[in-house]
Amino acid sequence: MKRTILAALFTCLALACDRHHDHDHDGHHHHGEGGHAHKAPNGGVLVEFGDEACHLEFLRDDVNASRMILFAHKFHPQEIYLQLSMAQIEVVAKVGGGERVLVFTPVANATLGNNATHSSEYEAAADWLQDTPAFEARVARLTYPGGEEHNKTFQFTKED
Repeated sequence: MKRTILAALFTCLALACDRHHDHDHDGHHHHGEGGHAHKAPNGGVLVEFGDEACHLEFLRDDVNASRMILFAHKFHPQEIYLQLSMAQIEVVAKVGGGERVLVFTPVANATLGNNATHSSEYEAAADWLQDTPAFEARVARLTYPGGEEHNKTFQFTKED
């Protein structure tokens, strides 16, 4: 009987700790007063969709400043690249008082198991990106496993 009570108490404590704790998990996310956050695996800007269903990571190409890359991630139950079945992802950026559209298309990358119809990596290119280190933007539409969102806004800032 004592063992059953101790086992039940231990299980409750473990579950409570899993939901409300302040230590790092392999450096990828932490909980605290600000809530739940993840670190972008490639050093970009993360945008969350759904309730932890999908995160898009936006980053500038290190070699070509007029090119931007995005990766789709899922962090729970484990960190993985998430393949999306979108032919393109449109992002509308506010630049110089106007709006500019970035059209991200799938990157076929055998290393990540990506092809032209299912990819976790997308890319877009625009000359204005070279001279625009930060901008406000919105993802016009994103369909991901378990949901779809429209007009999700975020702030892109150049990584250091």
